[in-house]
Amino acid sequence: HMGAAYRHDYLTAHEYFVGALENPPAAKLASPLTVVVASDDPATAEYAQRHVDWQIFAERVELHELAGGGHYFLRTRPNEAVQPVLRAAASLSSATEPTERGDRDVVPGATT
Repeated sequence: HMGAAYRHDYLTAHEYFVGALENPPAAKLASPLTVVVASDDPATAEYAQRHVDWQIFAERVELHELAGGGHYFLRTRPNEAVQPVLRAAASLSSATEPTERGDRDVVPGATT
């Protein structure tokens, strides 16, 4: 059952992405997207060029390349893989921290 669920999720996500390439969403995310890849993953061999495809969803797309780790880098290099995501989250968090007056900086499109 796990294989069928994974296959369903993968196909659904792929269909959504292909549809978005053909008919981009009207609004983009205000928050940046973080793309993390392993340099030796054969499934993402063209990542240096293709990561910009994600700009149909967000104005800012950041690419982070791990030096090795293969296709399953989340399993082989979990500590390295999570760092770019944690940095992005911390950056967004600090952008919405209360100021000295007690106000919050506003990130366009963010909800509080």
